[in-house]
Amino acid sequence: GIGYSQNGEGWLAQDFGGDDAYAPLIIANEALSTAERQVNLYLYDRPGGDTFTVLQPALSMQLSEDACFNQAAVQPYQPRPSLTLSAGEGWKRVYARTRDAYGRSLTVDDSIYLGSLPVGQLLGEEHFSSVRPSVTLYDLDPQGRSHIQLSLGWLGDAFKTGKNNPLPQINDLAALNGKAVQLPHSRNDGSDPNMAWVWTTSFYPQQPMVAYFRLKINQPFEGEVARLSVIAGTFQSGEVVLRGSDFPSANTYIEVPLSFTFTPDPNNPFLIFKVRRTSSAELSVDTVTIFTAPQRFSGSPFLWQVPGGAYRGQCVWVRFSAFDGSQFTPLREALVSQKDGCLWPSSLTVLADSSSTPPLLSALVLPSYLTGNGWTVEENLPWLQAGRAGERVELRLLTNGLGVGEYNGEVIIRPDERAYPPLRLTVRLIMAERLFPAYLPVVRR
Repeated sequence: GIGYSQNGEGWLAQDFGGDDAYAPLIIANEALSTAERQVNLYLYDRPGGDTFTVLQPALSMQLSEDACFNQAAVQPYQPRPSLTLSAGEGWKRVYARTRDAYGRSLTVDDSIYLGSLPVGQLLGEEHFSSVRPSVTLYDLDPQGRSHIQLSLGWLGDAFKTGKNNPLPQINDLAALNGKAVQLPHSRNDGSDPNMAWVWTTSFYPQQPMVAYFRLKINQPFEGEVARLSVIAGTFQSGEVVLRGSDFPSANTYIEVPLSFTFTPDPNNPFLIFKVRRTSSAELSVDTVTIFTAPQRFSGSPFLWQVPGGAYRGQCVWVRFSAFDGSQFTPLREALVSQKDGCLWPSSLTVLADSSSTPPLLSALVLPSYLTGNGWTVEENLPWLQAGRAGERVELRLLTNGLGVGEYNGEVIIRPDERAYPPLRLTVRLIMAERLFPAYLPVVRR
């Protein structure tokens, strides 16, 4: 805000807000336009910390004008990269996707006009940063389950001793971020070496959630191995007992779900995940991932009303399960809509001959969240038929009568909101005189 006061002398004060966790991408020092296709970028990094809801510092990045990042190379994170804009005068939007050590992503964008900005042209709402109350997820496969669980990459991993000293981490390639803690721990601070916990006071209250403890033991074991519990404000889960038989094999991580609802009050402000080793087997603790409670899966695409009402480009993790949370699937990252629509993939190449029938082809359509899921397919090629099939555009190649050579075409996916540009899927068909199968030798190692 900005304010003015006068008491003998006048002074003017302005307060600026900070947004470390979701800092934006900057093109050409916030210039509105540029005459050069080569532009310098500034990509802020996150400061990190042990919060449950904020991503850690970036390790890798991708840069592209394509919201699906087709053909965008994964490169080490750097704050001041450069990018060559696509040819042609007009508005260019650049997307940057960074990932932290857990593989969690954050996508940000910025726009610039290539050429001379027309006098009086106003910036539309789509050119500004925004917060959305919901996000649409695409290409979801429930694998026979009826319910879905969702997460913005929420996790707790900064495990501490009973005296709140950080526990040392060991390298473990099977852990989500390549590191884990071991019990008994070697931190000589007078605390119980068989206990570890991770906690916060900042999480979504009054929301049914599920915590997934990820851990393993180093040897086969009979009997009780560990006890897990959640204290969530006034909510207490009670202890869940793990036995050696719960681990299919040694040195293999399992995930154990515990349901909870964070109900803090002034006397109980903490959300605590606790692990206690109760055997002689060595226990490795990776992390605790947090998901919403199971809700009915209505099909893909799926609209999720984000807790807190603020979606800002974070990755969305999904799991599928039965109604009671059993039979849960491993976590995976869902595809989400951005300001621009995009295709995955954006081009298709097929090799065929006259004696074979090319397979049915398809590409996933991720429309802009500004336009909704209404779109139609247009094509006008004698050797190609295209149509909509749910979230995808399906293509059938009609190769009868085609001679040897290369055929190129384009399929147009046009949003129902005609004010927004169409998406274009390029198709390349190579007709050969004859195709010969090749059989590679089996190599035993």
